[in-house]
Amino acid sequence: MECYPILCFLDAHYLVVSTTIVSGQTLKGTGSVTGNVTVADGGILAPGNPKGTLLVKGNVTLGATSTFVVNCDSSGYGQLQVTNGVINLASATLSVVQGSEICSENMWIINNHGASAISGTFNGLPEDSVLKVNGQLFKIHYSADFASQASTGGKDVCLKAIIMPRVKFY
Repeated sequence: MECYPILCFLDAHYLVVSTTIVSGQTLKGTGSVTGNVTVADGGILAPGNPKGTLLVKGNVTLGATSTFVVNCDSSGYGQLQVTNGVINLASATLSVVQGSEICSENMWIINNHGASAISGTFNGLPEDSVLKVNGQLFKIHYSADFASQASTGGKDVCLKAIIMPRVKFY
């Protein structure tokens, strides 16, 4: 992991043991963290680089004023995958950053392999809330199931694309 005053960058070649991201710092990239990840108030967690999976083998705790960033475009998105731990969203802010091409697929932003359901929600986004990203509508589900690709019945977080029907005018 490379850390600078405001950025910690993880790529597939690194294995980090537990880390805390403090206010003003960002943890982004792909690869694995063996241990807990705590994102303090004012810190940023941005899985992917900008796309790809960040695997955490431990607990993930977000501070109430931290930010979880998902980058997406038509070729993919960033995902947090958690095993052997619990996830606490604690009303953190969700920021979806759209690339130059529209991301219109379902995005499984948190793939939770832990035994427990995710604790908390993102700030202002209760279950089934609709958010708009560059004109594309998504509905958020905190109990989605990645394995079956269902909006319910699991413990993953999915942003499900709302596809609006095209209307022909004559």
